[in-house]
Amino acid sequence: MKVGVRKLFNLQNLKGNTIVIGGRNLIDTETTFIPLSENQRLIQSIAYERAYKKVSNLYEKKREALRAEYPKKLTDIQYAELKHKRKLLDIERQKEFDKLGEMKKNCEIEVENYFSQEELEELKKFLPMIESLYASAYSSKKPVEMLEVSDGKVVLPADQKYHASNQIHSMEQMESFSKIGIVASEWFGEPESQREARFCAFLRDDTVASGLGDGNSGSIRFYVDTKGELGQKLASYDYFEYEHIKRNNPEQLNKLFKPEAIEMFEFISSCSGCGKTFHDDPNSYTYSWMAIPGGIPPQLIVGIRIDGRIKELRTPEALKKISEIFPNAVLFDEDENVLEYAKNELKGKKYFE
Repeated sequence: MKVGVRKLFNLQNLKGNTIVIGGRNLIDTETTFIPLSENQRLIQSIAYERAYKKVSNLYEKKREALRAEYPKKLTDIQYAELKHKRKLLDIERQKEFDKLGEMKKNCEIEVENYFSQEELEELKKFLPMIESLYASAYSSKKPVEMLEVSDGKVVLPADQKYHASNQIHSMEQMESFSKIGIVASEWFGEPESQREARFCAFLRDDTVASGLGDGNSGSIRFYVDTKGELGQKLASYDYFEYEHIKRNNPEQLNKLFKPEAIEMFEFISSCSGCGKTFHDDPNSYTYSWMAIPGGIPPQLIVGIRIDGRIKELRTPEALKKISEIFPNAVLFDEDENVLEYAKNELKGKKYFE
């Protein structure tokens, strides 16, 4: 049964300027958390990418044609003339980029010029599917497996999944995460910039050196339950693992995934790029990454590591507030010392209500 996202919470209260997605702030204060199936800003953004690439290719050809007008060996006068003409081309190209940017901002890009009819039909089919996967998890009351605590310290297995960011500094941002969890940037109309796994939220663990350097430099880590019933279900939708199986054991796909899940993954694959090989090399820092379509709901956040450098979030008042809005999460410092115990666990509860 599909679960409607709009029935879950007041979407208009979730503004992009309070959210950190993929390690960066969404600066546009008009950017709002919107159901994927209704998100015209998202469609405009993808069309903008394609239009931008089209303009780039056009002006690259113009530069090549301009160079072909001159001999291989240039005189000083010819070189100065070519340089001037290239500068004019660059100015002309930038005007086209600026024009596209304004059209994107005002949702004026004619998407039909950049999407085939088949692609538009796929968006109508698969965006609600991804949306429903997240919404079903969000509304779930299935048990959550809490983090283990011993002698005032959190016990973290190397394979404990987490989402890290060094861009979170305010209670407003923390409150946004407490409302929606860890979600794909596409909910805010921003296509995932690296095209590793579009429409997905990212997790990783410490079984392989990350190579990303978030370390202890003012970072927040949201630790996520992927071992309880709900967590395991979401983990089974790991897009990176799907691509690995498809590449290495394609005969297993129909045994491991339902037909509609395969269709959804293939849609994500058609929109993504480099993430297809992330699970192929056990020594790669991406080997332990997960990409979950839609996102991870807030009740699966079972631990939050708060770096001491983020002073605003380390005051007694702030820690108490964070503990209240993340009732399943134990709060701890860089050395795994407990700052606040999980409220639900103290009450003997094992799930989010």
